[in-house]
Amino acid sequence: MIRNFAPGQRQAFEACIQDAVSYMILFSKAREHPKAPLLFNGLIANASMFVVESNRCLTTLFPELRDVLSQIHVELLHASRHRAKLLDHTEKTIEGLTGELVRIAKDQRKKSLEPHKGLLGPLKRTLQPDMGLSIYDGHIFTTTHSTIFEFGGDFELTAKSFAFGEAIGFYTASLLNLFRIEIPSIVKPADLPGNIEMRDIKYEALFNRGQLGATRMDFSAGLILILANLNFAHYILSGLLPSNSHALLRMKFITAFHANSNINLMQSRLMASKLGNTKNIEGFFREALGNTDSRWLRRQRRLRNLLTHYLPDAQMASEFQVDTTRMNAIQKMGGGLSFDEINALLNRNIGHLSGLLESGFNLTGDPFWYGKVT
Repeated sequence: MIRNFAPGQRQAFEACIQDAVSYMILFSKAREHPKAPLLFNGLIANASMFVVESNRCLTTLFPELRDVLSQIHVELLHASRHRAKLLDHTEKTIEGLTGELVRIAKDQRKKSLEPHKGLLGPLKRTLQPDMGLSIYDGHIFTTTHSTIFEFGGDFELTAKSFAFGEAIGFYTASLLNLFRIEIPSIVKPADLPGNIEMRDIKYEALFNRGQLGATRMDFSAGLILILANLNFAHYILSGLLPSNSHALLRMKFITAFHANSNINLMQSRLMASKLGNTKNIEGFFREALGNTDSRWLRRQRRLRNLLTHYLPDAQMASEFQVDTTRMNAIQKMGGGLSFDEINALLNRNIGHLSGLLESGFNLTGDPFWYGKVT
């Protein structure tokens, strides 16, 4: 396929192809890992965003691809694509989304208790856990609730998860085939030397922990979702992709940008509504949002849009040349910071927020040792 690119389009095409290769490598590494099902749970939203946004970009650049890339596969992923933005949504309030997380928790609790009847039913219901935690060296990186949320809130995941995997895999393989892109024949194993395990607990044991758990149940659930996504980017994605990967930077940036945005919005809502005890967590918000990295991230709407949508908007495009590379585009939208400087900033901020959240929920050490699944 031959195309005379307009300014800003070549870098978008370059990024789509680079990401397709990266995702195929990422999927291959995750598939071969002994804990593959736990790893794939955290990839749902970001992989869906890649498919939806790269499809939109490539069918804009090459309209003839609309008949080749099945829209049925892409449409399936739209609800999940929004979840890559965590608790940011153009059509829903943050209270609506955090409330959805509480509804997921209550529904899972109800399903867990249903089988326990008869004489020992009350005892079994008292002991029954209802939430699963995926943990890497003591750090929560997904929960059963976050998995349901990332699928768009659909509780019947068995059939849907297969359809998602099929759609994402088919699309990515189709891109590589269409543009005749080869991936390395030998893919190194995932660099995840830490211990990955499951813990089963009652959701209140997590949502109500520490100072952050003493405010509002829905915002507590939202902060746990943010923590899981931060840890997935920090501990898991960094072991599946090389540190200089554009796809890795893209996923880390989108996670960090929306984590900071979500926390900032939570602070505003809590202060405005006067609901919940905010006095004990003022220090958390100050440390989370008052640092230089967080302030820089919250100003990077243009870089966020470029990394999300691949193609620049008209105003951005006017600042690019026809031969602008993806690396140059990222640097330009990032206020002149280099790729490596942005990468280092993201690593700092994600690690900082993760540490604050774990401390705020008293998650240091091994608080859920009793829920270990063997």
